[in-house]
Amino acid sequence: MERVRAVTNATGQAIISWSPPFTAPPVVTLAVEGGVGFRAVRITANSPAGTTVQADGAAVVELLGISLLAAALPAVGVTVHLIATDPQEGGAP
Repeated sequence: MERVRAVTNATGQAIISWSPPFTAPPVVTLAVEGGVGFRAVRITANSPAGTTVQADGAAVVELLGISLLAAALPAVGVTVHLIATDPQEGGAP
């Protein structure tokens, strides 16, 4: 099992390398630290050697007392936490 914390770059991506690599693409749990505005994160690539996360964000705009989301854009500087486990760990006997 591996745990890592990463921060998204200028394109909204966090690119994580697993060293040593897993034997197969790991099972990854993803969480995002709270921040101002809307944040959505997703895993866009996953292999035994690495995982890529994309974070998008949008400001919340209030119009006539109704909260609306602005267009989502790549979110820079978002902190994400990943827990990766080998798919063979904890399997049924």
